[in-house]
Amino acid sequence: MKLRFLLPVVASIALAGCGGGGEDGSTGGGEQGEAIKAMLPANGNALATIEPGSAESADLEAFGKAVGDARIVFVTEPAHGEASTLTLATRLIKYLHQHKNFDVLLLESGMFDIARMKEMYEQRGMSYTQSSAGRIFYMDSRTPEGRQITTYVDQTQATARPLRFAGLEMMMGGLASTSEGVARLEAYLTGKKSPTLQSVDWPQFKVLAQRVAELPERTPAPKDLGPFNRVSAVLDQELCTGADNVRYAIDSDGFWCRTVRNWVAASGYLWNKPGDVDYVPRDVAAAANIAWFLEGPFKDKKAVIFTAAFHGVDATPALVARNTASELKQRYPGQIHTAYITVGGLNNDTSDKNTGALEYYLRAVGNQPRYLAYPSDSAARALLSGLSVREWGFTVTKPSNFGNGYQSLFYVPSGRMLLPDWAAYPPVY
Repeated sequence: MKLRFLLPVVASIALAGCGGGGEDGSTGGGEQGEAIKAMLPANGNALATIEPGSAESADLEAFGKAVGDARIVFVTEPAHGEASTLTLATRLIKYLHQHKNFDVLLLESGMFDIARMKEMYEQRGMSYTQSSAGRIFYMDSRTPEGRQITTYVDQTQATARPLRFAGLEMMMGGLASTSEGVARLEAYLTGKKSPTLQSVDWPQFKVLAQRVAELPERTPAPKDLGPFNRVSAVLDQELCTGADNVRYAIDSDGFWCRTVRNWVAASGYLWNKPGDVDYVPRDVAAAANIAWFLEGPFKDKKAVIFTAAFHGVDATPALVARNTASELKQRYPGQIHTAYITVGGLNNDTSDKNTGALEYYLRAVGNQPRYLAYPSDSAARALLSGLSVREWGFTVTKPSNFGNGYQSLFYVPSGRMLLPDWAAYPPVY
């Protein structure tokens, strides 16, 4: 499976000690430092635990109050594959489901791959956790910490309110995407007696669609994408305009409409920029997929979106011209709440010694996980504006995006990067 976006660890190490004041207390010391320490408990609280198995919920009530009536909550991670982030994220997903009536979880992984997992659950009784390896991004499916997410999804399926589960991404190179996607589309069109199968472009379309599904990043574009683009346009008209456009099932027009559009977006992601990738079509497609779920299969439901901060924090155009969060903000103004998780003790982190870093004060008021809501009063906001936060790939960011790109901040004092265990979690067919 292809690697999802991951900011280089080398860069985060190099930048970990930069910005936001020095160890000499030149920023945030003295009276100002004491004011910051006093402000933190007034706008948040310590967490009893980050473990999702806990029955505790009172320590997340301030977070629930900050979420309010939002329909969409982004739970974002600074980089993929950090143990404490995955553990806490699962606890937040559980809380939002059980206490805030969020009945949908959308994961940064392939839409087709998780739909196939849903099909395997419905037809064979195979749990989402069992089928995840090879289909969901490997840091989430081949580590014990990542598998906590699907374990919770599985636990809810026999309850009165099962957590609906789907992938938000265009084709992400998973086992189902690469080995089944094109063949399943052809079989579906055959069952519909689609005239598109008789097109002279169809054989070459299949070849190019298969190449796109495999996500060959940073490779030269095919010499002629004409057959792919022509058939895609015809299929868009055939699949995206009928009445069967709102079912989340592989045997529906709506699902194949989204799949073909995802392939088109993936071709732009791969080949818009020679020698590089273009995140804009990828993020725009993800936002369109989310909107399809929320206006179709999951209409009137509230959704948690678990993704990297690069996609889920609306900080454009700092990193990319448009991302998933900025697109959804246009579609759902006032309906989105974003939570960000920052982690200390990782990648030569010096934030616990840096009085210009928010993490320094979060640690100083108690060396334990904490929650902090963006304050409503201007004085507290002014105090935060002078502090850095370790954001993209754990790099020190000043000014941070707290208050603008995200409204809730969770802090964990220490963490560790994970390695996937390929032997322990082989794919199941």
